[in-house]
Amino acid sequence: MSVNETKFYTRIDKEECVFTWVIDNWPVSTDERNARISSPILNVGSNEEFQFQLKCYDNYNAYDQLDISSGLELVCLKNNTELPCKFEISIIMDDQTIDTYTDYWTFIPPKNSYQIFEFLSGEWKKYISSMGTLTFRCEFSLFTSYNQRIH
Repeated sequence: MSVNETKFYTRIDKEECVFTWVIDNWPVSTDERNARISSPILNVGSNEEFQFQLKCYDNYNAYDQLDISSGLELVCLKNNTELPCKFEISIIMDDQTIDTYTDYWTFIPPKNSYQIFEFLSGEWKKYISSMGTLTFRCEFSLFTSYNQRIH
């Protein structure tokens, strides 16, 4: 009796980048309500269709005049197809990594953002460096395609 044996190979193509975002004087003032700030646009690889931003925010509830939450999200700016990715976001303070979050995520239209960190409002203060900066480091891999072949 003969056995039919086949071996398959899959190669996943990816684009990668590493960037650091330093925010000086965050928050702008203690009176700043619903403050939002975005990183420069990040092009992953050579394709301008793969654009992302980090967005840092403080939310404020005007009704009871309480700060609600602060956070950081990763936003896909051009999301017309499924984009699987892996990212590692670190908060750096005085040249030391204080907190890191790593995950795999697929951006599927129309969902274009991913919540990375969320804190009680005002907790950003514990991440402000001695120089008054808030620093994020992002290692990003975007899985762009895959090829299969029989061998």
